[in-house]
Amino acid sequence: MTACSSGTEDSNRNATYGKQPSYASDRSGLTASLTLPLEGYLVPFADQAAVERSQLVLERACMAKMGFTYNPPPPVSDPGPGKNAANLGRRYGISDLKSARSYGYHLAAPLKESPHYNVSPEELYALMGENSSMSSPPADVNKAEIPKGGCVGEARAKIPSLDESLASQFDADSLKKSQDDVRVINSLKAWSACMAKRGYHVDNPHSVPELASSMSSATISSGEIATAVADVECKDSTGLIKDWFAVEKEIQNQQIEANRPALDQARKKNQDVMRKASSF
Repeated sequence: MTACSSGTEDSNRNATYGKQPSYASDRSGLTASLTLPLEGYLVPFADQAAVERSQLVLERACMAKMGFTYNPPPPVSDPGPGKNAANLGRRYGISDLKSARSYGYHLAAPLKESPHYNVSPEELYALMGENSSMSSPPADVNKAEIPKGGCVGEARAKIPSLDESLASQFDADSLKKSQDDVRVINSLKAWSACMAKRGYHVDNPHSVPELASSMSSATISSGEIATAVADVECKDSTGLIKDWFAVEKEIQNQQIEANRPALDQARKKNQDVMRKASSF
């Protein structure tokens, strides 16, 4: 079983969800000053981790009542890259020349994942209750003591998980739709022509040949770095990211205007969750 939450009771004090975000200090290169409109509705990774920590406080207390010690490792509040699902730093492909010169298409730091936390069958049933994969509780577990949905269900009833599904769907849709806009098409053609002059024949930053092979290897070759540098320099000289972002900004503003009540309602629910979580 993979742990996804841990921490202390006061770990939510710096929760930011619901405030208009400014990620400029966390971004660099060609996206340094950019923030997409829907980022005001997406859940920051740090806030997700804060809620998970508070849920864990309740899960631990519930498990302790049944005689179990449940101490999974801390959640990852900064998995990288990016501070939320928009992943603006790599949304249009690599965008930081300094990073390209040092790491090519590799990340400066590896993606972070919460360590695995193994539980016994008894602990699993206490955690998940009837939602566990077991058809019946282990012999050593008193089913009558387990709350509906187990200790996880009890914790979620008090502190629901954050939900960014609507904003996340619009965010994905805007990226897809933007690629059909003539301004992005023309800018991509200009970038592709620039890359061709440098000896790289590609039509889209997401299909740069070096990308797939380099991301699966721990070795950063000189060829990968040269490709990445050309990629960013061509984006800069052609204004690709500036143009692409401008189109996406238009699309997202339209999405927000057409769906504001639903988006605002989802954000309010998440703000309520953050308030609940801050008390644990």
